[in-house]
Amino acid sequence: MRQELQNIEYIERYLENGLSSIEKRKFEQHMNEDEGFKQAVNLQRQIINQLKEEAFLSDVANYHQEFIQHHTKPKRFSPWWIILPILCLISIPIVWYNLPPQETKSVAIVKEVKNTPIKATKAEAAPAQLKAFQTAFVTKKISARKGATIQLKASKSTLHIPKNAVVDKNGVPVKGAYEVQYRELRDRVDMAFSGLPMNYKNQATAEGVNSFGILEVRAFKDGEELQIAPGKALSLDYEVNKRAKNLDLYYLDETNQTWESTSEVVDLPKRGAYTEEFDSIAYKAAVIAHNEKFKNMGLKDGVERDKDAFNLQTTLIPEGMKKLEKEERPDPNKYIVKHYKNPRLVEDLRLNSFGVYNCGKKYKIKNQIAVSADYTDLEQIAIDNAHTLSIIDINYNAAYSFKPEQFICNSKANNVFLLWSKEGKLYAFVKRATVKMNTGDYSFQMEDLSDKIKNTADLKRYLKFVEQKTKETVTKIE
Repeated sequence: MRQELQNIEYIERYLENGLSSIEKRKFEQHMNEDEGFKQAVNLQRQIINQLKEEAFLSDVANYHQEFIQHHTKPKRFSPWWIILPILCLISIPIVWYNLPPQETKSVAIVKEVKNTPIKATKAEAAPAQLKAFQTAFVTKKISARKGATIQLKASKSTLHIPKNAVVDKNGVPVKGAYEVQYRELRDRVDMAFSGLPMNYKNQATAEGVNSFGILEVRAFKDGEELQIAPGKALSLDYEVNKRAKNLDLYYLDETNQTWESTSEVVDLPKRGAYTEEFDSIAYKAAVIAHNEKFKNMGLKDGVERDKDAFNLQTTLIPEGMKKLEKEERPDPNKYIVKHYKNPRLVEDLRLNSFGVYNCGKKYKIKNQIAVSADYTDLEQIAIDNAHTLSIIDINYNAAYSFKPEQFICNSKANNVFLLWSKEGKLYAFVKRATVKMNTGDYSFQMEDLSDKIKNTADLKRYLKFVEQKTKETVTKIE
């Protein structure tokens, strides 16, 4: 028994990088020569990873308890409320490690993904509770004859609407006033239940759009949706939520529910870039002050001598006369000032139509798998009234909405699954990158967070906690 414990301790030291270089070399040589020893190392690695996974899930469960204490009245304590969520969540990774070979249904899903990617689609009427997680539109009245400049509230962005810029569905120019409605989606929580997809076109390998800000803008008159007039365009100075290279402006094709590039150049200014402008107000004030000073120091305020010239530097100054200081008018060049540019502001983007625009960067969804899913709560009661599934990849500022029955995701990513039921309950499941998944059928045990996460602010705090714990866990593993 003592020798067995020593072997386990030896293996743990290797897995935790606790061996010297010489010991490590001998260890790996022995592992290559002894298949039984190699299997023992792999088993110990799985045990350690599972313990780390359980510790992470325990942290998540404890955070859920914090939400319970904050949002609900004190209840009679039962340890099973802590133990049961941990046991249920841990049980899924164990099943995944021992999945049987893929059946015919799973193979069919693989074929479907390669030819017709699963698309995000708009579901039926959303639960009323979902409104607390959706960004409301801001409404502005605009004069068709004058146009308008709108300062967007969520950012330092500006939308410029030219005069006589809209027409009705028949192409007739709109007269009088009309309404412009807009909303900004700045982060993945805003996007999670917006009803907007995040996939780029329809192609064999799914690609997503890592968003740095979304703007949806519409126009209406008497309940009828309007269009931008031919030859006209809106101009947008848009502040992205984070600096990045190789950004593009995408427009949502609402028929196919995919993003299309607008070919607009998204050019962020260099850090420290500025423009020079002449400060005419300050210059005018300086000129007036100069003239006033000159006037007060003029000869007319002292003794006047008609046609007499004398040198003020060498002549005694008569009583009542002031010495005139030699001063020049203010130099205009001194009133040219530098205005530093907002390093996250993209200027003069052209919007040729009303709709949804996304300033972002496309990326390939790595390790792509297709999943056919059903869901239960922690008591293993089926959730058969699922409405919307939103998947958030912790590494990207994007949220992907799917019909709950089928979805695609990165099998090796840190994902948060958020599930809305038709009756308005919010469920969650955290899939760590260490949990292995393949294309196939899965049953997810979800935790009901309806009483703890009631709005966007709650969800942001929850995701921030999960992201922080994910980074801490990765640091410990490394």
